[in-house]
Amino acid sequence: MRGKLNRILTLAAFFCAMGAPAAVQALRSAPANSLVIMKVTVIDATGAPAKTDFTVIVRDGRIAELGPSARVRIPEAAQMIEARGK
Repeated sequence: MRGKLNRILTLAAFFCAMGAPAAVQALRSAPANSLVIMKVTVIDATGAPAKTDFTVIVRDGRIAELGPSARVRIPEAAQMIEARGK
């Protein structure tokens, strides 16, 4: 349950950061298994401090991986979105 909540909150933060129309367009235009959103801030709604500089990998419309940007492997030919400051 906690993992699912984290995914939902991360996507919500992404839509807020990017603006819903831009985020939806990015998801629609990305080939399957290939959207990477870099440099996001994750708020997991547990009361823990926000986690900065995370990367989210979305495959088939679902969050497949979430972690510190330095540790997440970026898939080849992935569409990438730099979210820092947006």
